[in-house]
Amino acid sequence: MSSVMDRIGKSWRNAARDVVLIVASILIAFALDAWWDDLKERQAQSEQIETLLSEFETARETLVSLSDYLRGTIQATNELLTMMGPEATASNSETIFALLGRSLNFGASIPDHTALASFLATGNSRIEERASLLGILATWPALLEDLETDLAHLERNRDVDLQAALVQIGVAGIAATPSVQALGLPPPSFPFEVNKMMRSVTVYATLSYRALRLKVLSLNVEAAIERVDLIIEELARVSD
Repeated sequence: MSSVMDRIGKSWRNAARDVVLIVASILIAFALDAWWDDLKERQAQSEQIETLLSEFETARETLVSLSDYLRGTIQATNELLTMMGPEATASNSETIFALLGRSLNFGASIPDHTALASFLATGNSRIEERASLLGILATWPALLEDLETDLAHLERNRDVDLQAALVQIGVAGIAATPSVQALGLPPPSFPFEVNKMMRSVTVYATLSYRALRLKVLSLNVEAAIERVDLIIEELARVSD
């Protein structure tokens, strides 16, 4: 009888041991699976942060280059304005057209923010832990929209307002200006009346507005660079 009970007890112990081993194996498998998923998630987040950091470093280069070019454009526009007036002459027409070309031949592209758009759509817990960084990133697209608006004002000033001002004084518009390297336009079929342009109050007002819009854009670009520097600094901390 004792032998039978011993066998039964041993069988129960073996069964209990097997159950414990099975449960332990399942728990270990779940733990390993959770650890693996967490590792993959952290790796994906790290890659996303590095991509964001690279995107903003490129954005900074673009904005700094734009800022440098703006300074020359503003200087050329202001210098041209100082040469205009009732007594303006065409004696320095080459200088006039060089300055006009520098002022008008202005184009810029807004920094790409594809990686940021992806982050804003999916999120990243490591970034979301930093409320200040998250807030700055969330406002970046709106800042870029403001820069695009500034550029649109400049394009309209050149392509619509200045064209209309020149036509108003009997000049065929920008397309009729002599070919200069800065403008890259074909030579006109008739002389361009420089004196009319330089003495026109309407043209002066249009170029004055252009100088103002260029200054506004320059200030906004400088503000964007400061914002980018802060973002890069914060992202660098998160990536460590």
